Amino acid sequence: MAANVGRLSVEALRERYVASGEARSARHFQTIWLLAKGHTVGEVAELTSFRRRWIEQLERVRRFSIREGFPTGPKNAILSS
Repeated sequence: MAANVGRLSVEALRERYVASGEARSARHFQTIWLLAKGHTVGEVAELTSFRRRWIEQLERVRRFSIREGFPTGPKNAILSS
């Protein structure tokens, strides 16, 4: 499932996070949702226990996706199952 999360609303991201049947996808949607809500990378790292560097990469991809309208990546980070 490859999701174009850059185009989803904050509420749609939350719904996907809550409805996800797979733990990995749920954690990714949670991270993206928290970033979209305006949480800082540091706050998201603390809440999710992910490394700051990974979250920073995820945030860059999310912002690029929103700006350019591309499907999101990176390869094994955003819901590429």
